[in-house]
Amino acid sequence: MPKSRITLFWSYSHADAAAAVQLAALLKSRLAVGKNFETVAWMDTVLLPGEGWRNEIDGALANCDGGIVLVSPDMLNSDFIKNVELKALVDAGKPIIPLMLECVDFDRMDLGALAPLQVFTYGAPTKSQAFTQTSPRRDFADEAFRAIYDRLEKEFGHV
Repeated sequence: MPKSRITLFWSYSHADAAAAVQLAALLKSRLAVGKNFETVAWMDTVLLPGEGWRNEIDGALANCDGGIVLVSPDMLNSDFIKNVELKALVDAGKPIIPLMLECVDFDRMDLGALAPLQVFTYGAPTKSQAFTQTSPRRDFADEAFRAIYDRLEKEFGHV
């Protein structure tokens, strides 16, 4: 039976690019072998010099099925992420899957549109850690894969 194709837009702060690309690589390899979905990840790392980056991002947001948001203080401080990327996902009613990339103080930081959403952390609820705090980082990716896949199955059903 064919798999359902799901395109996920990856939102992250460029200040977190090294960790974001590392986590994306770990998760892409896991999502690629999922039983029910052909998961396509869209990150702005695919943009080529001279391309209209804003039009490409707007198109990717319009055509995606949902978003993976890599949460960090820098991401929360990005007007572009808040006012363009998150707004587009929320306004379109697309599922948002927030993953804790770097430690964020939920009680003291403004989470904006992410405030009502459960943010994935490794080892929750007893030992919640961000991706950058987890060693080995593959453990975070393994647990995040299961959480993402569970959410995709809930949102889009089984094939």
